[in-house]
Amino acid sequence: MLNVVILDFIGTSVPLKVWRMNELDENERSTVSVSLDDPSEEKWWEFVDLQKLIVANNYITDVPCDVSNLSSLQTFDVSLNIIKGHNLYEGLLC
Repeated sequence: MLNVVILDFIGTSVPLKVWRMNELDENERSTVSVSLDDPSEEKWWEFVDLQKLIVANNYITDVPCDVSNLSSLQTFDVSLNIIKGHNLYEGLLC
């Protein structure tokens, strides 16, 4: 679960990295190990997809289509924001 309830959130959008958390950037690609023998405490096979995202009580005005990258998302709470349009679908930037 990722809970992004920030009372003094400055900005009108969720950071792009949240929507693309399953995509590795250049730095991450160069340091990630897919070896089963890696002594690291972080085991890539133990990570799970994000299923719950709470961005309630912020000043978010729109939701980018990148939300579709979170294919395992079951709960998406955007309540008490200022999404443009009359409903979430009108606020999607697709």
